[in-house]
Amino acid sequence: MNNGFTTPQVEQALVSALWQWPDNGFPLCNLNAITEKSFTDNRNRTLFRALAALWQNGKPIDRIVVISYLSEHHATAAAGGELYVNETLYECCHAPEMTPYYVELILERSARKELHKTCAETIEEVQTPVPVDDLLSDHERKIAAIPHSTVEQESMASMLDRLFDEPDRDIIKTKIIKLDQDSPFSMCNMTLISGMKKTGKTAFAITIAANVAKQGIPVVYYSLEDHGIEISKRIVTGIAGVPYSPLHSAKLVAARDALKKLPIEIVDSLHGLGQICSSIVQFSQRKQAGLVIIDYAQLVRTDGLKENREQQVAEVSRTLRLTALKHRVAMLLLCQLNEDGRTRESRALEQDCTAMWLLERVEDEPRILRLSVPYQRNGPSEIAFFVTFRGELSRIENYQAVQEE
Repeated sequence: MNNGFTTPQVEQALVSALWQWPDNGFPLCNLNAITEKSFTDNRNRTLFRALAALWQNGKPIDRIVVISYLSEHHATAAAGGELYVNETLYECCHAPEMTPYYVELILERSARKELHKTCAETIEEVQTPVPVDDLLSDHERKIAAIPHSTVEQESMASMLDRLFDEPDRDIIKTKIIKLDQDSPFSMCNMTLISGMKKTGKTAFAITIAANVAKQGIPVVYYSLEDHGIEISKRIVTGIAGVPYSPLHSAKLVAARDALKKLPIEIVDSLHGLGQICSSIVQFSQRKQAGLVIIDYAQLVRTDGLKENREQQVAEVSRTLRLTALKHRVAMLLLCQLNEDGRTRESRALEQDCTAMWLLERVEDEPRILRLSVPYQRNGPSEIAFFVTFRGELSRIENYQAVQEE
């Protein structure tokens, strides 16, 4: 980014902003992981360290206090002397609104530095006998972890206004009526769709994907078990309401054309955690990811450095949860249960999720599933109700009471 400022000038301007408006600036720096290590100029690094120490301890940050602090810590010379200190305070930033801009510039330059370092490490690792897939996955994971865009904290006042003025702004409707009533799903949530084998987890995810996309919310579906063409075929049959047939009935053709217009992307070529997170970031930055579905969590590969599979799945769970929070996307993870009814390979998925939706077969009722909410953070747990399972259409529907007769 060529903006006419040298890196030390940008750093000095940010320090000036932090000095004058610390209660606005330091929370933004903390949110974006701006620390003294983010500064390349020792003078700015020293000043940032002093200001941060005073602010964290609730001390006033005026000129006399800062100069006294530097003197007590024998850091006046390291901070450039009183002339540089005065210049920083009085001449480098004149409006608090500039703080996010300076944070963005420092993040951008820091990202370039980290990108250069990561590429250099990869070049060295290429010379080792490590499988190419592992090298690529590790490289993509490192790149995805590099902060490169500013994250701003919403003010408390704004949150409280939305609490009453726009209470449902972040809610995503699944169109399963009882689920939307009893376990509402919203942005930044990471919810599990869980169940034993062959209980309709993918059909449920596909149904939600189509229902959400019809509301204009972009959906990204990561399929780690089936090819994209298979997922597409199942979505088409669900929309059409008739089983798939090579004869291509008019309903199927109409459903295919309708699907082309929906904001759904199916990704079947990515399996590594770093690859998937990097892809989510890219879709999010292009405003093409409101709902992210991963089918399914235990198939996501990590870099292979963890000692066992339980630790690897825990890393997958934690990383995806943080990705959903940071990039403000809603996330559905499909996960398979063991025979004892617990998530396979790691309990971390249950611990990190905001809600767990459990699908179970109903004995002697092939077209009915029991959908329960054994756990959720934002509502009552142990809720259960029936849904209709249309296996031939890969579709889950609201349960019709007439079926009880």
